[in-house]
Amino acid sequence: MGDAPHPVKTPIGAEPGTQYGCLRVLRTVKFGRKAEVACQCECGATEDRRLGVLKDAIKKGRKPSCRACVSKLKSKNGMARFELERYFGKRYGRLLVTGSDVDPDRSNVKTRLVCRCDCGAQAVVRPQDLINDHTTSCGCFHLERQIELGKEKIRHGHAVNGVLNGHTPIYRAWQKILAGVREGWRAGFHLVCHEYDPRWDEFENFLADFGQIHPHETISRRDNQLPWSKDNCFVNIGRRHPKQSKA
Repeated sequence: MGDAPHPVKTPIGAEPGTQYGCLRVLRTVKFGRKAEVACQCECGATEDRRLGVLKDAIKKGRKPSCRACVSKLKSKNGMARFELERYFGKRYGRLLVTGSDVDPDRSNVKTRLVCRCDCGAQAVVRPQDLINDHTTSCGCFHLERQIELGKEKIRHGHAVNGVLNGHTPIYRAWQKILAGVREGWRAGFHLVCHEYDPRWDEFENFLADFGQIHPHETISRRDNQLPWSKDNCFVNIGRRHPKQSKA
């Protein structure tokens, strides 16, 4: 008959009920050199921990606890070290720091700064965003800048309103003429005249010559051997208009 298997001995210090700081040993879950024990924290949470790590912590005068308790302690210590005096009453762009907003349950920055913007609105901002100039207003500066950029881009209102690609029909006709002329010169097509009225460098002059046109209309030349100009052009029906389709 074979020898009976030797019973697995409980590692020294892994006996149920052994206390390591806030953790109480329940049972051994892994044997050997890297033994692990299931522990219950004073808060009621349970987790597996390395036995050697627990013993080493006690030797160094530490008080082991579960990961949840460690996280709360770090959060509490971090908020305690936060110095509001460093920021209170200081101005960052349009923002004036008036207080702090503390939320221990927040996942990242527990303490944020409450600021009053020059426009009168209130903003809650992370301290590092103020220091790095990432945030300088409650958002009003960005909105004002967008409006200014819009005014710069929309001088005549024909490049953003309308249908299809966002341009009005007369604006598309102007773009088509200038693009065709430039492409003709680039490709070296000299059989057809690739000149246009220099006044048409400004869209407002082109609009003054022809006015508004319908979506199915465009601007065409009477004589292709002559430059694009008001006298040599007329309002024509576009190629895709139903009247132009073949039966």
